[in-house]
Amino acid sequence: MTPREKVKGESVEHARQVAVVTGAGRMRGIGRACALRLARDGFFVVVHGRSDSPASMTEKEREAGWRGAQSVADEVVSSGGGAAAIVGDLRDTSVIEALRSLVEQSGNLAALVNNAGTPGEANTYAAHETPAGLWSDTFHINVDTVYEMCRALVPLFQSSQCENKSLPATAPTTRRRRRSRL
Repeated sequence: MTPREKVKGESVEHARQVAVVTGAGRMRGIGRACALRLARDGFFVVVHGRSDSPASMTEKEREAGWRGAQSVADEVVSSGGGAAAIVGDLRDTSVIEALRSLVEQSGNLAALVNNAGTPGEANTYAAHETPAGLWSDTFHINVDTVYEMCRALVPLFQSSQCENKSLPATAPTTRRRRRSRL
């Protein structure tokens, strides 16, 4: 069954299936690819990105006029799909609540891709050499925000009229592998 078909006897408009993709604000990222694929499959996509500030963009993104999650949402809409963007740091629970509200207004939650994370600086250290503050920040972004997203959105899954629901997660910290120095 595709998201555009009827779900449990409801009209197509009422039964619109929604997919949320966090960490989808980069021009060359897993989140963007997931959002575009879900849109091609007929989902209305709520696209999340941490920042839309040019200072947080790569040089190529700035040159292209990239606007983070909004650029991904615009790309979905220009290809005939439906999307909305939300920008903010998921460590801020008000951002998660705003995302939840957007999902509730958009349709029935059918998929959540927890892709937000920070591979960043923590990957440059051996685990036992990582500064405590950096470890704490990395853990909070990569683990706690996944829990908080699930805590906020799983009730929407439970009340959703969609028959098939999916909760995949990617692991941003595994993008760079390094040999242990123990």
